[in-house]
Amino acid sequence: MLLCERHKKEKTKLPLVYNLVIYNGKEVYNAPRNLWDLFTDSMIAKQLMTSDYQLVDLQSMSNDEIVRK
Repeated sequence: MLLCERHKKEKTKLPLVYNLVIYNGKEVYNAPRNLWDLFTDSMIAKQLMTSDYQLVDLQSMSNDEIVRK
């Protein structure tokens, strides 16, 4: 069973995700250490990923409404 499927059956909350990079390249690691700096537009990325998510509840919509969206 996939970990995400097992988690969905057992819990109602999402687990925390810890960002970790393990680097073993020949060159010195020089990418930004700040996650947001890895995006083209860091301010928009941070805003989108830290704000409430958008919900499209297909169960409550008719087929016509879904097609129009």
